[in-house]
Amino acid sequence: FKDCSSLTSVIIGIGVTSIGEGAFSDTAYYNDSSNWENNVLYIGNYLIRAKTNISGAYEIKSGTKVIADEAFDDCISLTSVIIPDSVLNIGYGSFEDCNSLTSVTIPDSVLNIGDSAFSFCSSLTEIWFNGNVPDIRVDAFLDVTATAYYPEGDETWDAYQLSQNYGGTLTWVPFEPEQADPEEPIPTEPIPTEPEVEEITVENIKTSTP
Repeated sequence: FKDCSSLTSVIIGIGVTSIGEGAFSDTAYYNDSSNWENNVLYIGNYLIRAKTNISGAYEIKSGTKVIADEAFDDCISLTSVIIPDSVLNIGYGSFEDCNSLTSVTIPDSVLNIGDSAFSFCSSLTEIWFNGNVPDIRVDAFLDVTATAYYPEGDETWDAYQLSQNYGGTLTWVPFEPEQADPEEPIPTEPIPTEPEVEEITVENIKTSTP
């Protein structure tokens, strides 16, 4: 639909699982600033494109199903992104060259991570996977050096998956799946918060008579 200058309205069916790069560029819908929300363009539950001047933290709208190819490409001032537990597909080059992005959490809803999805994210040092292993394309993390956390005990994360680098240098570390916030790992030994108090029983109490 690129360059369809009279295209003012778009409805995407629920069966669509991916959106190509620039699919709606230079359409009337794309060029209408009122359709952009905080520098991000959505069509229904599909995130189409973010302006490259977007900065700081960004939370993708709840209910979003697909992040289009190259949606956040070259957003060099994006420091963090929250991906909701509704996203099924992270497209090709979605976050390529997001040089300020330091950490990303992949929710358990995600089924596919496209080629170069996080390639050349030079500051990306932590990747958290909250569910079963998705289909991760071979160069999804090209030139990224990071620690990748996966849920301990999840059998979909087998030896083969944990031997892959997906174009980068990944160190795989398990975390406890019941953990509410994987960014604060649960210690293996509980840390006491209060000193232990000796229990006093009746036998320990001495009484005296006047």
